[in-house]
Amino acid sequence: MVDILELQEEFKFAPFNSFNQLKADNYLKSKSVFRRRAYSIGSITNSRLNWKEDTTFLQSEELNRYIGGVIRHFEPLLMESKNYIESIVHRLIKSAKIPQDDYEIGCHQIRISAENDFNGYPAPEGFHRDGFDYIAIHCVSLNNVNGAISLVRPIDDEDHLLEHVLMPGQVMVLDDREVEHYVTPMTPKLPGAAHRDIFVITISHIKE
Repeated sequence: MVDILELQEEFKFAPFNSFNQLKADNYLKSKSVFRRRAYSIGSITNSRLNWKEDTTFLQSEELNRYIGGVIRHFEPLLMESKNYIESIVHRLIKSAKIPQDDYEIGCHQIRISAENDFNGYPAPEGFHRDGFDYIAIHCVSLNNVNGAISLVRPIDDEDHLLEHVLMPGQVMVLDDREVEHYVTPMTPKLPGAAHRDIFVITISHIKE
């Protein structure tokens, strides 16, 4: 249900600077811009990932109590981010963290920020499922971050709670059909600015 993959060679090519170019998430219910984001979708067939032009994202109100039911549009991932994510998806399949198959892929590139006068909320919707088969959450960098603890629990056993601080170079793989997850709010560890850079990859079997 939950697995951690430690990246080594692939992580040397992480697109760190691309996070500085992310645009503000205009769908936040907050005066403070604590989230910046890009999004792209594609499909992997015969071990090849093909990206699409569409950047539309929609979740039901049942799945996302924060902003479900709203059609959202984001800037697409830069090519360097797409190339990196392709290497991560292949690594997930090669490592058997994700079964070999053809998949629909979505990728959210996200920077969560916090400052002295506002917190960052990696998961403002609370405990949730995303509505896919698998979720892969990859941390790229943490800067002056306090909090941001990943919490995972089975959907049929809310008392069984797994806690993990996702570190740079790690990928947390979740079976989205069996667990729900949350990330605690974050604040600066020392006075000043803080940010957490991640990729969230959604993976679902292509339905015939």
